[in-house]
Amino acid sequence: MEKYMEMDTFVSNNCIDVKDLHEYENMILENNIKNIFYGKRTAKNIEGECFLFENNTIFYTYTYHSKYGYYKNIMDYKDATLSGFENAIDYYLSKLLSIDKYNIFQKYILEEYNVNDSKIKNYEIDHSYDKSTYYLDFISIIEMIEKNKKKYNFISGEGTILHILSHLDENEEFSLEDLLRICNYGIQIIKYDVRIRVSSNLSQKYSFYIENKNDTWNKSGYWEYDGDIFINIIRNIIQKTKLELRINYDNAKSRYTEFDFD
Repeated sequence: MEKYMEMDTFVSNNCIDVKDLHEYENMILENNIKNIFYGKRTAKNIEGECFLFENNTIFYTYTYHSKYGYYKNIMDYKDATLSGFENAIDYYLSKLLSIDKYNIFQKYILEEYNVNDSKIKNYEIDHSYDKSTYYLDFISIIEMIEKNKKKYNFISGEGTILHILSHLDENEEFSLEDLLRICNYGIQIIKYDVRIRVSSNLSQKYSFYIENKNDTWNKSGYWEYDGDIFINIIRNIIQKTKLELRINYDNAKSRYTEFDFD
């Protein structure tokens, strides 16, 4: 069984760069290679990510491209490529989420966090001059939220609420109306104007859209919010996490009609 180890950037032209992955794997087997390194490589005419092993004082590499992160072994790289992933960081986060296809991963991020990951990647490309890591910052936040969901056995959306609440001033008192407004509007999570808000899967448990039956042409209506359900969600999160936050429950109404979030 091969052992994979992360390496510092491999800076050298003094190696054999094998183009075919199948051939590279055969060389590992035929030469009984036990130690394989992974990480970034740069050379005179090539730059990217790679796997590397040494045999009889000669370095052999297989180079691929992943803008965000490195694959930890060849099997993960092959699996990610077949599943439509373009970079390692998306792949390993999807593994945490038990998602096996990139299009499903994209859909999950959109539905759970109201964020289109492609927009952040494109924005980062357009603003490459400032060398900001917008997408890496975004994924690190999502990974932290997902780990908290598993840790506290949260349902969809509750991890996002915890992340939002943890950014509030613990010395300030918040009413139920304040928290409803904040969770609906969301918070900016990276320098680029990306906000995460409570997922519709959770907000539908305490919010209801009422159509105006008298307005047959425009199909207008208004939102109602069940304060009791929302309070129970907040209390459950605070009880599980021991989050310190001053909330005024006393003035909470059991139902808010035509609640305005603007």
